[in-house]
Amino acid sequence: MVRVLVPLSLLLTLTIEVSLCAQQEPGQVTTAQGYAGFQPGFIVLVGQAVPRIPLELVLTVDGNPNPHGWYFTAPTFKDHLLEGQWTDDGMVLNGKNGERLSLSYMRQQHSSAKPGEPLSLYVVTTLTGTLLSRSGEQQLILQMDFTRPPRKNGRWYDFGPSDQEIEKNAQAFLRAVQQADARTAALYVDFPLTTFLENKAVKISGAQEFLRLYNEILPPGASDRAKMALPHDMFCRMGNAMVLNGEVSFSSKGAVSEWLSPKSAENKKIF
Repeated sequence: MVRVLVPLSLLLTLTIEVSLCAQQEPGQVTTAQGYAGFQPGFIVLVGQAVPRIPLELVLTVDGNPNPHGWYFTAPTFKDHLLEGQWTDDGMVLNGKNGERLSLSYMRQQHSSAKPGEPLSLYVVTTLTGTLLSRSGEQQLILQMDFTRPPRKNGRWYDFGPSDQEIEKNAQAFLRAVQQADARTAALYVDFPLTTFLENKAVKISGAQEFLRLYNEILPPGASDRAKMALPHDMFCRMGNAMVLNGEVSFSSKGAVSEWLSPKSAENKKIF
């Protein structure tokens, strides 16, 4: 079975079964201690570097027993390839351009590790450490977000014309929200858009209605929240990709649901 770590907000708000965007392909379970417990595929961790730079780390589980994969940050979403070694309490990963990512497991109450049991990637939910790059050294905290099977046909997503098209539209929508550019944001919505207005979930039928209600749909606080999104190598559910634990979901054409305002996020559980 594939171990799937669904974002916590989805576990609390959704009652239907999670369906990943890619199907498991045959493969052998790795015997490397660091990857023990994981099936072949990808382990995705999200968080931020100080100060408030969104960062995602994708670890590849395959025949290579050493920790390896890539990381990227907003707003460029450029992949930085990494490979390294496991340590007694985590991992150290190095990049070709001198990057060094040092991470340690963090023991928490909701960890599945028994008292006194050594920590491993499989039993923790949080890792802390540092990222050393050309920008200097930054503190990091990362949370386990999800796991997924290997790519099928070389693609991260199994819907839409291409992975690049899906992410281009998602990034354009979020960039427009960050800049409070309503007209541009409307170009990257796949209407009808599900959102929350006046204490209820509603569907915005088209661009004209979206522009008229923009300040209610996406109030000023939504801009700051959108800056924390990572619309690259996203989690998938039922043929849509999502960021920020489901606060915005995307089809191949653009945003299909949005809960970026604080009130929307609180009431997302009704949907």
